[in-house]
Amino acid sequence: MRGSVAIFGICIAVLSACGGDSNDGSDNTFRRAQVRVVQAVIDAPALDVYIATSARLPAFPNIASGTATGYVGLDQGTPYQFIVRQAGDPDILAQLDLTLSESERRLLFVSGARTPAADEQPITITAFDDARVDLGPGLTQMRVVNAILEGTPIEARVAGESRVLEANAEAVLAVAANEALPTVVTWPPPPPSALPPGTTVKAFTTPALASATDVIVAVIGASNPGKGDARALRLLNIPAVGISNTTVTSTTQPNPTVIFVNGVPGGDGALVVDGGTERTVPFAAVSLPTQVSTSPRLTLDGEDATLNGALDAGATYLVVIAQDPSGGITMFAYRDTLADAAETRIRAINATIGSGARDVALSPAPVLGSDLVFGAASSSGGTVVNDPAAVTAITATATSGAPFVYPTTIAAATRYVVLVGDAASDFGAVVIASDWSASFVAAD
Repeated sequence: MRGSVAIFGICIAVLSACGGDSNDGSDNTFRRAQVRVVQAVIDAPALDVYIATSARLPAFPNIASGTATGYVGLDQGTPYQFIVRQAGDPDILAQLDLTLSESERRLLFVSGARTPAADEQPITITAFDDARVDLGPGLTQMRVVNAILEGTPIEARVAGESRVLEANAEAVLAVAANEALPTVVTWPPPPPSALPPGTTVKAFTTPALASATDVIVAVIGASNPGKGDARALRLLNIPAVGISNTTVTSTTQPNPTVIFVNGVPGGDGALVVDGGTERTVPFAAVSLPTQVSTSPRLTLDGEDATLNGALDAGATYLVVIAQDPSGGITMFAYRDTLADAAETRIRAINATIGSGARDVALSPAPVLGSDLVFGAASSSGGTVVNDPAAVTAITATATSGAPFVYPTTIAAATRYVVLVGDAASDFGAVVIASDWSASFVAAD
């Protein structure tokens, strides 16, 4: 298993790793951000953690439960999306959006349960600061992470020093080096006086740590002892590891990449895809490219949306979120075939309610699509626009009635015109370029 170290023991699992930094002689090694992963999912087989950028890069494949990887170097200032999948399975279990700064170190902590009980957390991925602090001789830095399955607060007491931790949170302690440390975990956190009924107390002893090193102690498992040995409360001890110069290679089976267009007026645009990080995509805005499962689950402002059919692995799609005429919201997926077009080719999509079928054209020419009903798109190859600089407007004309006119210019890189909103109120066109930048044009 590349980059992973195995667990030893039953109650206290110790991950052995090297403590020093490695250097290939390049200053760039230390300027790059560094990321590693701990896989602490109680009941999961091996997991993959992928980095979804424009190149769709897998970084941490086949991580066994209870193991930690080495570092992978990543570029600063680049928005990365980290995606957790069961090894060999395209479904996304969790995801996290993260932008790293120069020389920053992060530990991505994957925890929870693959098949959670009613009171347990599903799989989550949390980013923690992974910087090391030299506390001097006789001391070491211990960071305690609360990753218990129930997702509730705990009290962690290490060598007499107490911290109350919320779910998926950490506390940083300076502790004596070269000593075995008594560690007591109490759930729920006790009040100042006697422990209430139902309190679970678990005592451990952490191994002695070398001076001027650091360690992460993760509390995992279920606080309820009635759930059996497989879910028993226990600690993971995760020592620091050195900088890695791992070369990240491309995947042969990436997930689909999706660019979302929010065509639903009136909401906040709070978008959650496949149970991942919430992002804001306001009405008529376009998201950054995002990797999703082949059958993505989506909520917009707390309302579920479903997609009929499945997406192809490795393909790129424009997905328009629209109001459903029967109530709720729906999604339409259009496979992108225009991004690499040598000339200006534009595809029209009608995602408006109450407008009926529309003929969509550029003024003075050409026609992009005819008789487009709700959810329909023009030809997948798009319509060639010979003189985009001459365009002054987009028009959308119903079978009977005056056209909607959207005064705008068209760049040579324009690829999509998406009609969005409600014809009775907010109504306009989202104009999208080949680099997925977009602008909104309201109707005159």
